Amino acid sequence: MAHGSERHVSLDVMLPFEPTLFNLMVVALAFLAAGTSKGVLGVGIPLIAVPALSGVMHPATTLAVIALPILLSNFWQALEGRRFGLSCRRFWPAIPTMILGGILGAQFITAIDPRTAQSVLGVTVLVYAVSQLVNIRIPTPSVSAERIWTPVVGLLSGLLGGVAAYFGPPVIMYLLALRVTKEEFISSAAMLYLIGIVPVFATLVLEGVLGRAEIALSVTGTVLILGAVAFGRWLRGKVTQEAFRKALLVVLIVMAINMLRRSFL
Repeated sequence: MAHGSERHVSLDVMLPFEPTLFNLMVVALAFLAAGTSKGVLGVGIPLIAVPALSGVMHPATTLAVIALPILLSNFWQALEGRRFGLSCRRFWPAIPTMILGGILGAQFITAIDPRTAQSVLGVTVLVYAVSQLVNIRIPTPSVSAERIWTPVVGLLSGLLGGVAAYFGPPVIMYLLALRVTKEEFISSAAMLYLIGIVPVFATLVLEGVLGRAEIALSVTGTVLILGAVAFGRWLRGKVTQEAFRKALLVVLIVMAINMLRRSFL
C-alpha cells in the first residue's frame, strides 16, 4: 500500500497538471497555434507552446509533452517534397558539429552562466533580425565560404542548445543569409532540428521524465499539432517568399526578446 502511495506521489510531482476544462482548452489552443506556425514557417512549436503552457504545467512537463510532436513534425517536414537527400548533401557538415556542440554545451552548462549566454545570443539575434527587416543586406556566402560556415553554424547551434536550450536562431539566420526558398528552408531546418531534438528526446526517456501520463498527453498533442501543421502547410502555399522571410525575422525578434527576458529573470 505504501509503495502504491509513493508511486502516486511520484507521478503527481512529475506531472503537476490539473485536467480542468480551462487547462485542457489552453493546452489545445497552444498545440493548434504552435502546429500552425510550424506548418507555415517551419518553426514555432517550443516558441509558442512553452510560454503558453507555462501557466498550467511544470516546465519539465511541458518539454516532455512537446518532445514527441517536435520529433515527428520535424521528421515529416524533413521528408517534405522529397528534399531530405538534398538537404543532407548540402548541410551534412553541420550534423556532426551540432552533435559535438550539444555535448560540449551540456558539459559546460555548470561553468557558463546561461543568463549571460542568452543575453549575448538575444542581442545578436535582435540586431540581425532588425537589420534584415530594414533591408540591410548581408552578402550571401559563396559556395566555398558555405563549406566553412556550415559546420561552424552547426557547432554554434549545438553549443547554444546545450548551454541555453536555444539551437534554432543560428540555423534560421544562416538559412536566411543563404537566401534559400521557403520550401528549402522548411526541409533543411527540419533536418537540422531533427538532429538536435533526438538527443533531448532520448534523454527524457532515459531520465524517466516521459511517464505514462506525459506520453498520453504528448500523443494527444501530437495529433493536434500534426493536424495544425498540415493546415499551416496549406497556408504556406498562399504566402509569398518575401512575406515568408519577414515572418521568420519577426519570429527571430520574438525569440530574441524572450531570451533577453529570461536572462534578466
